[in-house]
Amino acid sequence: MKVAAIQMVSGISLDANLSEALRLLRQAAAAGAELAVLPEYFCFMGQHDADKLLLAEQTGLGTVQDFLSDAARDAATQFLDLVDQPDPRTRES
Repeated sequence: MKVAAIQMVSGISLDANLSEALRLLRQAAAAGAELAVLPEYFCFMGQHDADKLLLAEQTGLGTVQDFLSDAARDAATQFLDLVDQPDPRTRES
């Protein structure tokens, strides 16, 4: 399996960040990637930690989740987005 580890510099514009992520995901798919891994805050990097809360989405609903679903269909590639993944080091046994 060919994997693409995507690196990008996200800013305060959600639309610009999603546009850049889509460009990079398409580039990865064109290069043969079957799995693409996006950075933790690929969609938004505010000036303060609390800024990220402004874009919080309900599970299954929202602009970022729709983007990821549409992009995966478009590129026929699986994506791993680490935004909402729990840290396994803090998981209780």
